[in-house]
Amino acid sequence: MKRIIILITALLIYVLSFGQDIKTINLKDCYKTAVENHPLYKQFDLYDATYQLKEKNLNINYLPAFSLNGQATYQSDVTKIPFQLPNMNIEEMSKDQYKITFDVTQIIYDGGLTQKHKNINKVDVKINKQAVEIELYKLKERVNQVYFNIIYFKENKKILNISKKNIELKLKTANAAVENGILLQSDVDALKVGMISLEQKITEVEIGMLSSIKMLKELTTLDINESTNFDFPDVEININEFQNLRPEYQLLNLKQTKISALKEVVSAKKLPRLAGFGKTGYGRPGFDMLSNEFDFFYFVGAQISWSPFNWDKSQREKKILSIKNKIINTQKEAFNKNLKIDLESKLFEIKKYEELIIKDIEIIELRKKITKTASSKFDNGIITSSDYIEKVNAETQAQLNLQTHKIQLVIAKINYLSSIGKL
Repeated sequence: MKRIIILITALLIYVLSFGQDIKTINLKDCYKTAVENHPLYKQFDLYDATYQLKEKNLNINYLPAFSLNGQATYQSDVTKIPFQLPNMNIEEMSKDQYKITFDVTQIIYDGGLTQKHKNINKVDVKINKQAVEIELYKLKERVNQVYFNIIYFKENKKILNISKKNIELKLKTANAAVENGILLQSDVDALKVGMISLEQKITEVEIGMLSSIKMLKELTTLDINESTNFDFPDVEININEFQNLRPEYQLLNLKQTKISALKEVVSAKKLPRLAGFGKTGYGRPGFDMLSNEFDFFYFVGAQISWSPFNWDKSQREKKILSIKNKIINTQKEAFNKNLKIDLESKLFEIKKYEELIIKDIEIIELRKKITKTASSKFDNGIITSSDYIEKVNAETQAQLNLQTHKIQLVIAKINYLSSIGKL
């Protein structure tokens, strides 16, 4: 008794441990891992790093600018005093002159130009990232295709295996009937042909499934195999509200945001700018032009610069940007129009599969009855095995059609969501 308990316990542990090895994944997991493991995903961090460096460079505009300058010259003539003052000996200036200076400039007000350029920097990094999002969105669409191929193959394999088992059972009965002289060997051979035909289909399905699993592993780097469970998503769509969330459409919006930022830069360029400055140095001559000695010197000051009139250059630049904005508006209108046409087509496709599924269920119920009757007739020698195989194949095909249409319905709904950018 103890040995039986130990065997049962060991068997339960084996079954439980085996069950733990069977993983279940869903479509969102595949999206996430496919995106995060794609080489293009690294560009997000690279664009962030570029943004930070540009931001630091722009912040330098708020800091004082320093420069060290040196100069040595020889000139053909110098300023002279044409007369001598009593009791004063004014030395003639040297024609070789030397100067080294240290200059400081501090922007006090730049009309907000630096801030406007920082705004453009923010938009630029968003545009670059959005371009990556577009490529990664295409990757999700690729994942959809492979993911549902796997589900399609797995469901087909289940149905084909059930049909194969039914024929195997019928084959055992037929063999016994041949031995008893009720059936002919040709009936058994016809059943064997039907089973081999199913085995061929199962082999095709298995190869297709393994190929798709390998592709999905490459896309997602997930540890999956033929025993992995693939969640069949329940997809709901809302057809009452149109909202374009496509990444390509969002890129157009960002380009318009950049145009608005560029207009602000044009406006800021027309505003006055105020700066403080200073200079100190050592050279000959200094600020005392009557002294021919090397001397230290310095000065400080402030300057304002303003160009209120630039021959309407700013207005023309703004008009150019406005035209570009209108061009993008036409692109958005065309995008929305084409999208609405595409969505109408996808809605009809969804409706088609919904109606096909209703008919599939009706057909399967009838096919089951026909197959059950054929099985009884075959057992009683009323019909041949070929007739029975024909009915079995018809029921199997009806089951396959139902599963195919169910998968196609979900794919059609996901394609609808993909079209509006809701993957």
